[in-house]
Amino acid sequence: MSEWGDAIRVMNASEVRDAIAVFADACANLIINAGESNAEIVVGRRSNVTGQNFNTIGQRIDGIDSQFIIIAAQLLSKLSKSDIQNLIGFADINKNLSKIDQTMLTDALLQQIAGTTPVNATPAPGSLTTDRYADGSVIAKKTNFIDIRTENLFNKDTVTVDKIIDSSGTIVNGAGNVLSDFTPVESSTTYTSKYIGNRNYYDASQVKISTELYSVGKTLTTPANTKFIRYSFLNNYGGDPNRSLSEMFVKGSTLPSEYIYYSNPIIDFKNGYTEKMKNMPNGYAGLDSNGVIPTNLLDKCSISVDYIADDTNANFDYVGTWQADTGKTGWYGETRHGSSKTNDSVTFTFTGTGIKLYDATSNNRGKIEIFIDNISQGIIDRYSSTEMLQQLAFEIDSLTYGTHTLKAVIQYEVNPNHTNLLPDQSNLATIPKWFFVDYVHVYNIQEKTFTEVSQTVIESNNGINLKFWFGNQAEYDAIPVKDSNTAYLIEGV
Repeated sequence: MSEWGDAIRVMNASEVRDAIAVFADACANLIINAGESNAEIVVGRRSNVTGQNFNTIGQRIDGIDSQFIIIAAQLLSKLSKSDIQNLIGFADINKNLSKIDQTMLTDALLQQIAGTTPVNATPAPGSLTTDRYADGSVIAKKTNFIDIRTENLFNKDTVTVDKIIDSSGTIVNGAGNVLSDFTPVESSTTYTSKYIGNRNYYDASQVKISTELYSVGKTLTTPANTKFIRYSFLNNYGGDPNRSLSEMFVKGSTLPSEYIYYSNPIIDFKNGYTEKMKNMPNGYAGLDSNGVIPTNLLDKCSISVDYIADDTNANFDYVGTWQADTGKTGWYGETRHGSSKTNDSVTFTFTGTGIKLYDATSNNRGKIEIFIDNISQGIIDRYSSTEMLQQLAFEIDSLTYGTHTLKAVIQYEVNPNHTNLLPDQSNLATIPKWFFVDYVHVYNIQEKTFTEVSQTVIESNNGINLKFWFGNQAEYDAIPVKDSNTAYLIEGV
């Protein structure tokens, strides 16, 4: 053989396989770790966005995956549930797949649909009919054609005893004084009271606006936004032990010449309603074509004329041993009737719908049983540790209008603290069981038919004539003395 042949050695099969494997690993390492020698691999390891060079292409791909995850999380945090809801409307909902049921509605809307909660909407003009209003729900104050008011705004039955408004406007204890209830008034309007005292002005929420002292005088002008007034004054003064019984608080600067009860009504037609009442069908209250009032203007009307009957009134019937006393300071009319004997009784007959009985309590008073129309209303103890005048002993105000009787019967038993009673009560039969009648207050609410428009007597109760008067404002103003037992109907106010 030539020398070339002598130099060649043939490898066996296993050596060939090993050589091929080494070569493959070298190629792989060349691709992965090409360094800077392969231009395409160099470009693949470099980010064109950040300019960062990665050791391997795999590292760069892993970095991109991480960035995608971070961006996705940021997007989810920026896009809230409300954003998604605002992006989807009814137009985007397949109504056949997404039916609306009550679970999708708010509680407030469900209650409005059910009718248990009012829907806050303004009714359309002309949409409210008479059947939508409950009987008695429309009062005179809410109309533009009639006004029922009282000339004397002071209600003596709702005063607070022994309270006074001090100089700072604070309501404090004040023996011998009385404090009025919240009295409705108009703002920037003149009013006059019979007795002088400190007063507070209040807004519609009965929050105090300001205070005015008695030194200002009996005539006042309410501040702006005033809706209520309360005032206090000395009840026992100048020889009058109970001035609240004669107090008057009226609109204007002049007091009536005689006492007017709080409950006496004045009915005013307003806003020219007399013109609207013309040419109404027969049988309806209104004016005829000439503007003349017919006899059925007030076909039926409720009228309230309360009155007080002193213990000397002829309708009192005293049975037994009763003494009549006069000149009693602090008692209504300075008179009283009293008895200390068991089973002595007093009966008062009245016409009306209710009655209040007033007496005086003390440490020697007994017990009385009250009867209305011969039906017992229970036994009442009139004992108190000190004497208290003009105390309400009994009241009822739910009677059907008509004639009724109030009866009080002195009982055998007394309060255990009675000043004359011995500890063993051995003298119970002989001790005085005093009961004194001061006066009664009768509620007289009636339904009447008026057949005349002049001043006509419509009722007579216990010697008191109840009257009805109709006329215009000028005629009303010309009446020199207003009768406290007359209901005045003023035309066209």
